[in-house]
Amino acid sequence: MRFSLLVLSAALLLSACSRTVSDAPDQVLEYTVPTGDLKYADSIFGKEAWFAIGAFAPTQDAIANGVAQAHFFESGDYRLTVQLNVERAKDGAFYEVWLAKEGEEPRSVGHLRSVLGDVRHALEYTAKEDLRDSLTVLVTLELDDGNSVPGLAIASAQLAHYVRD
Repeated sequence: MRFSLLVLSAALLLSACSRTVSDAPDQVLEYTVPTGDLKYADSIFGKEAWFAIGAFAPTQDAIANGVAQAHFFESGDYRLTVQLNVERAKDGAFYEVWLAKEGEEPRSVGHLRSVLGDVRHALEYTAKEDLRDSLTVLVTLELDDGNSVPGLAIASAQLAHYVRD
C-alpha cells in the first residue's frame, strides 16, 4: 500500500513538472547523418558532397548565439539550417536570414521562426543550386514595412568547409 502511494505521488509530481505543447506547429529540421558505409547522407537529398559549419557571433549590442550548417549534395541540392537563440522580435518586426558572398549583395533565404514563442529560432532553406561560395550568413532585424534591403545585422556566422570522411 505504501509503495503504491509512493508511485502514485511520484507520477503526479512528474506530470505536474512537465509541459506539453500541443498547440505548437510542428517544425522538423532534417539532419544529415552517417550511414552504414560511413558516408553522410540525407533521407531526402542523398549523399553529402560538401559540408560547412559556423557559429553565430552577435553584432551591435545584440545578445545572440547559435549555429549555421550548410550541405551540398551529390543530387545538386543545397540546404542551409540556422538555429539562433535571440530575444523575440517586437511586434511589427522579424528576423531575416541572408546568405552573402564577397562582392555581391546578400540574398534573403527566409525568416527565422520561434515555434514555441521563446528565444529559440530556426530556419531551413533548400535550393536546387550550388551556393557553396556564399559563406557568410547574416541575421538582420527587419521592420515589417515591405522594404527588401537588409536591415541592421544582429548576428553573423562565417561558414567554414569541413571535410567529413
